[in-house]
Amino acid sequence: TPFHRAMMEAMGCAAPLELIPRVYMLPIPRPEIAALNRIVMEHTEDPVARRILVQAAEDLACLVVNAVNRRGFAQGRYALALSGGNLGPHSPLIPAFLERLREWNREPMLHHHVQNPVIGALVMAAKNPVVGSSVL
Repeated sequence: TPFHRAMMEAMGCAAPLELIPRVYMLPIPRPEIAALNRIVMEHTEDPVARRILVQAAEDLACLVVNAVNRRGFAQGRYALALSGGNLGPHSPLIPAFLERLREWNREPMLHHHVQNPVIGALVMAAKNPVVGSSVL
């Protein structure tokens, strides 16, 4: 499929059997592995890429649900800031992720894409010095 061809090209492989030694024998830098996400996001119509996307959405939703449960937030009683390459404003991961939160009754009251999370953390710290001292 186009997804498989794009993935093989990104991995520097001409044939599927070349993937095995490439993945298991050569060290692949983490940024190179993370860059493969772009290919998955561009091919979400492919069943394999779609399964990867759905699994990523579920994993991310698990992290959020754990944080929400630890803080004692109820359904619709928290805001969610989204940031990073995988959670950009047009990422196909976001609808799948939010759907999973809805299914688990842990949907946020609102979600917003944050351009620069560092600035947001500094603003929060400035507004609440007690929290800021433990955050910074």
